[in-house]
Amino acid sequence: MIATAGNVTVIPATISRGKKITKEEKPKLKVAAYCRVSTDTTEQETSFTAQVEHYTTYIGLNTDWQFAGIYADEGISGTNMKNREQFIKMIEDCCSGKIDMVITKSVSRFARNTMDCLQTVRLLKEHNVAVFFEKENINTLDSKGEVLLTIMASLAQQESESLSKNVQMGIQYRFQQGKVFLNYSRFLGYTKTIDGKYVIVPEEAEIVKRIYREFLEGNSLSMIADGLEKDGIKAIGGGTKWHPVTLRSILRNEKYTGDAILQKYYTSDVLQKKHKRNNGEKPQYYVKNAFEPIIPKEVHIKVQEELNRRSMSSEDGKYIKFRSKVPFSHLVFCANCGAAYKRTKWLSGDKITPMWICSTRKQSGGKLLCDAKALKESNLEKIVVEAVNKCYADKKEYLAIMKKAINEMLECCTQERIDKIDGEINRIAALVEAGSQDSTLGLKLNELLEEKEKIAAKELQAKHLEEVTDSFQEFLANGEIKEFTPEINRKFIEKLMVYQDKVIVHMIGGMEVEINK
Repeated sequence: MIATAGNVTVIPATISRGKKITKEEKPKLKVAAYCRVSTDTTEQETSFTAQVEHYTTYIGLNTDWQFAGIYADEGISGTNMKNREQFIKMIEDCCSGKIDMVITKSVSRFARNTMDCLQTVRLLKEHNVAVFFEKENINTLDSKGEVLLTIMASLAQQESESLSKNVQMGIQYRFQQGKVFLNYSRFLGYTKTIDGKYVIVPEEAEIVKRIYREFLEGNSLSMIADGLEKDGIKAIGGGTKWHPVTLRSILRNEKYTGDAILQKYYTSDVLQKKHKRNNGEKPQYYVKNAFEPIIPKEVHIKVQEELNRRSMSSEDGKYIKFRSKVPFSHLVFCANCGAAYKRTKWLSGDKITPMWICSTRKQSGGKLLCDAKALKESNLEKIVVEAVNKCYADKKEYLAIMKKAINEMLECCTQERIDKIDGEINRIAALVEAGSQDSTLGLKLNELLEEKEKIAAKELQAKHLEEVTDSFQEFLANGEIKEFTPEINRKFIEKLMVYQDKVIVHMIGGMEVEINK
């Protein structure tokens, strides 16, 4: 009988209270577990294995549950989900109906980022998937679940940030003490002894020296890489492939001189694990004699100058690729527009002529952007030979200019100035170590270190000019040169400025020689 009250019709129950749903009628809950450890230490490996065994047994013992798998990320931080492959796979399986409930040890094991945690839980709730946190006894499908979860996730995030700050403070303290950490397994030339000291690996040090030597001899990074591979020399990490970017990193690294700059990078966002280059936001620390040097400082500075020269752009801001097999690469510039000249080949009949043209000398709307004249490579060679011979003819003037340049460089390199800078560096370092909160100290320290580096560079430049002077006299001991060799460019020529009717050759040291075309 159907009872009615006004416009309401009551449909009576069709199943009596005494009737039970059979096991066949009641589907089992598909339950999975998520495990994670944040580091790859031996202790954590044991914890990881224990978690997997625990949940496999725990789910299997419940007759109302169906085992849906164990998802486990090992040695990965919980502050960011991007690199947690198993976690992401588990969420995908939840959304596709393969999982009804996820069990995990605690909120901190699931995520230490409040936003990620809540977004994930809400996504799973939309698919009617529960997450049960054992330690906190929270089921996300309960009415109080999300309130409790928000509180617990926030605490987990605060804990993560606090731990990260403690780690950063520890690193900062080690920096202040001048303690250098070197990832020697990925650093060519050094290894670590049992007592914690970094020592040179002789066979690896020879590879580093070879890279520096070949680079200064004019070889490109690609040529050096090809040579190392051809000789069967293993790359960093034991691979067979050498990459130019790896060689550039070796050539740029000041640690090969025995010194170390600490805190070149810093963590700007704890949760997202974002690392930024330190451009003065944090203090840096320059540690002298941290290692036994493999490369002399003067050689390292020469390499930095050569790296900068090869990567430079012309005055119009356009980059011209350095070509190590081309003697005039990055040496010839247009006086009309400031752009670098580039090498090309002109075909006339069956004859191919190497030519140098301004890199902006091209058509735009029927007009030349730069009307600088092209030059034969053979003419450039004759110009250089003539310029060097003019220096030889005016040897007294040339040597006087060189001596003046050397003296000017050494004027700012007095020991009194160096001692003054060192005193100021020690004063600031003491303030930092004492816990000073002055935010300008890091910037001041950087400026002082840069000034000291400039002084060291000036000293080495002066020494280099002295070597050029000696080399010039030795090179021309037998009189004027008859023909061009690439060695002349490397030793004596800074650049060539091309005008409509002349070329001005800038010699290393400051002397300028004008040659008519």
